[in-house]
Amino acid sequence: MHSVAKEGVVLHWEGGQWRRVERPLPGISLTVARADTAGGVWIAANPVQGRRPYLLHVKDGQWTEYPLPEGPTEIMGIAPVSGTTRVWVYARQGSRVSQLYEVAK
Repeated sequence: MHSVAKEGVVLHWEGGQWRRVERPLPGISLTVARADTAGGVWIAANPVQGRRPYLLHVKDGQWTEYPLPEGPTEIMGIAPVSGTTRVWVYARQGSRVSQLYEVAK
């Protein structure tokens, strides 16, 4: 039997062990994470209900949220653009419509 997580959890490898990154993410499904070339990490955050999907960017302990425009219901993939502060986001709306977004930091 599988248990369903009630919040997203981010872990960081530090000195031979995993440590939980302290940022509560209740009701958020974290589906994709990609490192960028500037030492940060982009994370796709898909709320279970009530909010639209958004990107999280974390670098040096600083968290920034980047909401997507109205419409998409789920982030399916992310691809940071090497040497820039941009990221491509592949999202879908329902089961039929897919969209590609460019987010600049």
